[in-house]
Amino acid sequence: MKTMVESMLQPQDIMRIGTFVQTAAHIELVLLHAVALMENTDLDTAAAKEDFVELKQSTWKLVARFAENAKEVPGHIGSEITRLAKEIREGLEFRHMVVHGAFSRERTDLDSLEVEHFLQRGARREREHFAVVEPITGEMLNEAIATADLILFELVALRSWLLRERSNESASN
Repeated sequence: MKTMVESMLQPQDIMRIGTFVQTAAHIELVLLHAVALMENTDLDTAAAKEDFVELKQSTWKLVARFAENAKEVPGHIGSEITRLAKEIREGLEFRHMVVHGAFSRERTDLDSLEVEHFLQRGARREREHFAVVEPITGEMLNEAIATADLILFELVALRSWLLRERSNESASN
C-alpha cells in the first residue's frame, strides 16, 4: 500500500527526513538521561517522572538544564557539555522545521524539497509567529544528519561516562 506522503516525496526524501527525526529524538532522550544522571535523579520516582516529562516538552528548556549542569562535573567534561549545549541550541530551529514541517516537491525543482512550517521567536508578549516556506536540498539534510549523528555519538559517550561515575560513587559508599 502506497501512502499519500509516499506519492508526494521520493523514497530518499522520506529516508533522510526519518533518519534526522529519529536522530533528534534520540538526542533528546539521551539529554534527558544525562540531566538525570548529573542531578543524581532516579527517574523511577513519580515526582521525577513528572518533572522530566514536563522538561521533555520543551527542547529549549531541556538543553538549558543540560547546560546548567556543566558546572557539576569536572572541568573538561563541563566544557564539553557547554560546547554540546551550544551546538544543539544552534540547530534547534532547523530541527523544529524538519520535525514539524510539511515537505513537498510540488513547487520546486528536482534538486530540492520545499518545507512549510511555522516558527516563533521571542518570549511571551514579544513572541512573534512566522509562516515559512523554504527550499531544503538533499545536501542540507545530509549535513544536518551528519551533525546530529556526531552530537548523538558524543552524548551517548557522555552518558556512559556519567553512568560509570555514578557506579563508582555507589561502590565507594
